[in-house]
Amino acid sequence: MGSTSVGRARPNGGGERLLATLKQCFKERGLTYKHVARSLGVSEASIKRYFTGGTVTLAQLERMCATVRIGIEDLIARAASGDGAVEKLSLAQEEGLARSALTSFVFYLVRHGWTAAEIRDELEMSEAEITTHLIRLEKLSLIDLLPANRVKVLTARFPNWLSGGPIRRQFDRTLKSEFASLDYHAPGVFWELETVKLSAASRGKLQELMEGFTRAVRGLADDDRKSRLKETDWRSVLVVTKPADPKQMRRKKNTRRSQFTGE
Repeated sequence: MGSTSVGRARPNGGGERLLATLKQCFKERGLTYKHVARSLGVSEASIKRYFTGGTVTLAQLERMCATVRIGIEDLIARAASGDGAVEKLSLAQEEGLARSALTSFVFYLVRHGWTAAEIRDELEMSEAEITTHLIRLEKLSLIDLLPANRVKVLTARFPNWLSGGPIRRQFDRTLKSEFASLDYHAPGVFWELETVKLSAASRGKLQELMEGFTRAVRGLADDDRKSRLKETDWRSVLVVTKPADPKQMRRKKNTRRSQFTGE
């Protein structure tokens, strides 16, 4: 089995699709080729060669999958589901999706591998209700709706939303609603705040850290879902940075020091 090749017999073939999907898994977990190479005890050049035209054996593929805790069967299913397909939706697709926050959430769940039955039970919907949302998604060419409400996703798992587009504006409305009224000292709520002065280079590194953190959070959710853990609950995680002006503390009366230090 170790000598079986899954390499690149033809452009856009099955082997290339599997490798592209695995590369996306690395990205979601914040792993570089260097991290993977170190984990497997091989050179970084070897890992790069696998993804840039080199032949990959099934045993090598299985070892790389293990670094992101995904089996070959799961990788094949994810590649076949359309992940790695369309990365940017059209304006019309985003507008259609943004008309219903619930339809948007159903789309989020199917992109993460949830079945129609699982979504129906989780959101306490009727069969007619979940079917309505799936039909909307199919009309927007975001999914193919198959018999028995099976779904084939036609977009990447994490689309690149249009800057300032309908979905980003929908997120903006949701965030303002949910986080503006949040009791930050309520049980189950934890947060950190830090105000620092950074160079342009460090701001770029900060953005990379935030993106890596987001990928790590997604990885935690994927692991829990694969483990079929019963005691789980939904969490909203907001990762944000914004300009700060400490001089405001002199301009505003009764401004608490904690506004800038988190203390």
